[in-house]
Amino acid sequence: MTYIDGVLDIYYRPDSPGLTLAGGGAMDAGVNPDHFKPDADAAFVEEVAEKVSQRMPVMENATYTHGWSGVFAVSADLHPLLGPVPGYEHLFGIFGCNGTGFKTAPAVGRALAEQITGVSTPAIAITSLRPARYMEEAWVSDPYGYSDRPQEHTEPPQ
Repeated sequence: MTYIDGVLDIYYRPDSPGLTLAGGGAMDAGVNPDHFKPDADAAFVEEVAEKVSQRMPVMENATYTHGWSGVFAVSADLHPLLGPVPGYEHLFGIFGCNGTGFKTAPAVGRALAEQITGVSTPAIAITSLRPARYMEEAWVSDPYGYSDRPQEHTEPPQ
């Protein structure tokens, strides 16, 4: 189960046995991907730990193992690009996950594996998320998307 807590601005999900992945916090616009600190600083770790403990008191005594930070990649229509990359035979991509990759990685991995291996009836259909949709001007629109996160809102390319 993956949890997105919009009130506390955190998200978390179980990982391997005994481990939980957690994250959150402000997303700074205009970050240069070539010059950013890839480590989670102590203040951030403490803030996330405190918030997770608010929601799941059993986590109050959890041990921090390690952390990292990354550049928040936003696709133009706010949906990931999953599948064959146009112009490159046998190249499949997973990019533009807009932060949801953290939460949906297991399902995305399965869906792409099914697509690559040619499963005729996939458990998770991802054709609408194909990278070629940008060339086809077939943007994905979502009336139920997050409306309270202005840093994630962009316009599809013209």
